[in-house]
Amino acid sequence: MAEEKPSKSKNAGSITRLLRASANSLEGLRVEFSQEPAFRLEVYLSVILVPVALLLPVPPLSRALLIGSLFLVMIVELINCALESTVDYISVKRDPRAKRIKDAASGAVFIAIANAVIIWAVIIFTSLRGS
Repeated sequence: MAEEKPSKSKNAGSITRLLRASANSLEGLRVEFSQEPAFRLEVYLSVILVPVALLLPVPPLSRALLIGSLFLVMIVELINCALESTVDYISVKRDPRAKRIKDAASGAVFIAIANAVIIWAVIIFTSLRGS
């Protein structure tokens, strides 16, 4: 009778998949950081503002909102970059539909930035007033 091979654990495949997915994600961040000035600026601002948020004398929920708003800007920027790259890859000539897609994605970044500015302004203003 042939000897059976021990079956691999389902978790081992999941861990390998998770490691590969993480490597791909980190590569995506590296590429966008190196090629997209807007994303690079948002990362630099976050490197400065996250420690500021951690040092501000605000409740934990406010701190989470401050930091989360910065992460949201970077997330939306990455989606914007992906959409722009996809449109550029698919569309070889100018097309009003391509412009609409790019403008909508850019608008989403604008809203995320406005959201972050409002959150930071409200939390800082209320903490300075002692409210």
